[in-house]
Amino acid sequence: MKKNYNKTSKFNVFISHTTGDDAFVSLLRDALEKENFSVWDDSHNLVAGDFLTSEIYAGIKSSDCVIVIFSDKTVNSDWVTNEINYSKKLNKRIIPLLIAGIKPNALKRWFDEELVAISVKRGKDSIEKKSYFICASIKI
Repeated sequence: MKKNYNKTSKFNVFISHTTGDDAFVSLLRDALEKENFSVWDDSHNLVAGDFLTSEIYAGIKSSDCVIVIFSDKTVNSDWVTNEINYSKKLNKRIIPLLIAGIKPNALKRWFDEELVAISVKRGKDSIEKKSYFICASIKI
């Protein structure tokens, strides 16, 4: 269900991910909202009839930072690549979350410089264990 917001709404975080990681993103969004962060993600902010690219770009533009979920599915996602490129163009802070099995050197495909990333396993327990680091990265 789409949350009540408009083009002038402001978000703390935009979550960039591939559809295959929706379950993980749902847990992450819940954890961030529990810490009072406002979160933009497609499953909560898009509905049928929305223009996909313009809505996603508006979400990135209206967010303070972008969390990118890197998983084995991300490598095949043009959407994630487009969202990263647009975020870089806007000089947004990008916080990479590496799902179990993804190594930091995989980020070279998207970034010229090495970014400090947070490694996290799938599941609520792992997100809760890493939430301090994730939240601290958002607040910077």
